[in-house]
Amino acid sequence: LSIKRPGVLGRSAAPAAMAREGRHGPTEKALTPEALLRWIVCSLYMDEAIPRGGLLQWYYQLVTGVKLSHAQLASLVTSTPGISMDPPASRKLGFRAVMDEPPPGFRG
Repeated sequence: LSIKRPGVLGRSAAPAAMAREGRHGPTEKALTPEALLRWIVCSLYMDEAIPRGGLLQWYYQLVTGVKLSHAQLASLVTSTPGISMDPPASRKLGFRAVMDEPPPGFRG
């Protein structure tokens, strides 16, 4: 006994989903951790929130599901172009990420 939902017509949604994925697959640029961190810091700037280490760690985990350690986060911040760490030799998550140039529209 097979129960069909109204409007589905018994077809699988998988071919349609695969067709959508195939449309943009190879031409899209991959999102790098540096690009994601830059977006997060920019977002916090626009929300007028101080991008401190703990907040960056939480936001990165919220978006990716991956919790970065202090060393990983510090390395990511220092390797991201246009963003620096203040103070540069912070041992814990008490540092803040500073953009070299504030995002457009930022009135800080």
